[in-house]
Amino acid sequence: MKATPAAPTGDPTADLSVDGVTVSYGRTPVLHGVDLDVPGGTVAGIVGESGSGKTTLARCLTGQVTPTGGTVTLGGQRLTHRRTVAQRRALQMIYQDPFSSLNPRLTVGQTLTELLAVHRLVPRAERPARAAELLDLVGLPPEALRARPRQFSGGQRQRIAIARALAVEPRVLVADEPTSALDVAVRATILDLFARLRDGLGVTIVLISHDLSVVAHMCDTVTVLRDGRVVEHGGARDVLRHPEHAYTRSLIAAVPRLPRPAEPREATA
Repeated sequence: MKATPAAPTGDPTADLSVDGVTVSYGRTPVLHGVDLDVPGGTVAGIVGESGSGKTTLARCLTGQVTPTGGTVTLGGQRLTHRRTVAQRRALQMIYQDPFSSLNPRLTVGQTLTELLAVHRLVPRAERPARAAELLDLVGLPPEALRARPRQFSGGQRQRIAIARALAVEPRVLVADEPTSALDVAVRATILDLFARLRDGLGVTIVLISHDLSVVAHMCDTVTVLRDGRVVEHGGARDVLRHPEHAYTRSLIAAVPRLPRPAEPREATA
């Protein structure tokens, strides 16, 4: 495997580490001794085909699935299956389908202020202003606070889901295929939003994706999973330009490419 490149200086309390994590569903193993190190303030891509274990790993990170072996640590603190409220807040999941993760009965403002109230993050009088600030972070106007999820486009709903995740002041965002349900133009705006969050807030991002173009655009490092095992890891640019493992090469070869324009023919007499 390639060596991990030197990481940019980030918040050490947002350093995420996975050491020998295994997961089995009954007698069926899904993850086999996965190792992963994500320095604070970086974006780590996790790629692989469907069934490679990407989503299971994401759920392990956020505490939705308990590993059958190995450890997950954040900022040097081990995260067990009995996570504290602060630990659950620290790692937030962003799902592929934002509509299914938003309560259709609540306005956006109610969704955000309810979170702020439950976690006692700001005084009651300041919650509407904080909710508007969260929407501004994701590029939505304050008028959106009065609307419900069904009134927004897919890209706007994903922005709302990101704002909701940011409301609890996480150190790590785990994004599971966050752009796969969006068209190309909207996908680019969501990726730019993630980049601004990383640069502006120093949030660590774990990006689960099957789209290597997204990984190339966004990620500092990439980890390739196959059948629940890490087969390659390193700097995203190095891995995607000079893959060492045959499986990684097959993933890259499967990326659609536009055909080259035909060479103009010379006129014949």
